[in-house]
Amino acid sequence: MQIEHVSTTQLAGMAAPYNPRRISDHDLDALRRSLRFFGTVEPIVVNKRSGHIVGGHQRVRAAEAEGIDTLPVVYVDLDDPSERQLNLALNKISGEWDEEKLAAVLAELEQVGACFPLRNPSGFEGVNR
Repeated sequence: MQIEHVSTTQLAGMAAPYNPRRISDHDLDALRRSLRFFGTVEPIVVNKRSGHIVGGHQRVRAAEAEGIDTLPVVYVDLDDPSERQLNLALNKISGEWDEEKLAAVLAELEQVGACFPLRNPSGFEGVNR
């Protein structure tokens, strides 16, 4: 997998018009804090054929808001239906939290005073620690 660095401004103009994902202001703020704290650790996925972002729309928005100049990008070469399928897969296929393990990890981080950059990100509310 070859990674290239692309201007965040250029990427912002490559958003797929069909992308069904949206992000709340709360989660966008959490994503911005994560980018500030950890930097960019996952590349944006762009389709060579269409020039559309396939995965990473919200990270591009957050990076642009943070003034990050470039982002790592990997390119795929897909027809339109495959691009849309990958977009949905990247945005929706994920596991569930193991509530017990999640609570333990969050409690351990609190004990050591770890500065958790996401501060109450969606999905952690109501976890018994």
